[in-house]
Amino acid sequence: MKLLLFSLFVPTTLLLAQGASMNPFQPMQMEQSTKLNRIIVENRVLTNVNTNPISVVDVMKKMDTEFFIDYPHLMDSDVARYQFYKSRWRPEFDRMVESELILTDAIAHKIELTDGDIRQDLERRFGPEIITNIDKIGLTYDEAWEMVKKDILTQRMSQSHLYIKGVFNVSPDDLLTCYHDYIKNNKKPDHWKYNMISFNGPNALENAQMAKQSLEKLQKDSKNFKTVCYRFKEQTDQYENKKISISNEFDLPSDKIQESHRNILSNLSPNNLSEPVKEISRINNQSVYRIFYLSSYEAGGKIDLAEVEDKLIYQLKQEKFEQEYISYVTALRERFALSKESIYEAIPNDFEPFRIK
Repeated sequence: MKLLLFSLFVPTTLLLAQGASMNPFQPMQMEQSTKLNRIIVENRVLTNVNTNPISVVDVMKKMDTEFFIDYPHLMDSDVARYQFYKSRWRPEFDRMVESELILTDAIAHKIELTDGDIRQDLERRFGPEIITNIDKIGLTYDEAWEMVKKDILTQRMSQSHLYIKGVFNVSPDDLLTCYHDYIKNNKKPDHWKYNMISFNGPNALENAQMAKQSLEKLQKDSKNFKTVCYRFKEQTDQYENKKISISNEFDLPSDKIQESHRNILSNLSPNNLSEPVKEISRINNQSVYRIFYLSSYEAGGKIDLAEVEDKLIYQLKQEKFEQEYISYVTALRERFALSKESIYEAIPNDFEPFRIK
């Protein structure tokens, strides 16, 4: 184990040039360019995969590409990048180890790849202005090319292996079992279509009077709900502070409707109106009267297979993919004696590769 520790934590030659007189077994610091002049990187070789070293800077560059794709507007924020590094470096490092192992397998299986494939993916990731954008990340063109090449080979090898294992095949029996499990815990919710008329002027008495008058008119001709609503709205000049709003039609499942409103709607039959209901406005904390009009109601119940088939097939594929991918990577780690435990045993528990000043 001592020999392993020695090989893993010798600083890279990139840092040796900064201070040849320093103890080579002590962690060395490097300040990451003028764009990240508040972030200090403790660069060390974290492990070797088939003689290929993976250093802290390698992990950082990989994270930089992800950060650029997900948060391009924060590229100049040292604090945002530092938080991203701190939370993501270990998972990213683990993925890089796995990718290198899969890459070794891809080379052994002679997975084919063209320059056109790499150029296409470069443009997809970094946009048409590739040179400008990779410069923002701090990558050279050759580094970006090699990174994309490795990613494509890794992905193709993984997919090839998983296809052989039948991960993307879902049998009718698998689907039916998954469907029966699904409907045990899920059901189609009740569904409501309705409108609200709100009377929310500052005068509570006027609100109540407008609501009552509106209800009387609507009950005479509820077949043409919107027409009557708007006609009434135009004929309320006698009220000093008229504030009447007519909602668009709500089309919602039960779990998306406020409980108090759901209780009102439950007592209505389609094409009928509720009595004026007094509520407190969330906007100004004043009293507001509302009338509810129920257009239609559809009772919930059993979910048909056709409604969730695509969702369940995707779920099954994802589960099989994750299980088989873990088995595949675990077998590779065992073959090359690079388990997570053995790697992290060689890294001090308190090791923090990134600091901010």
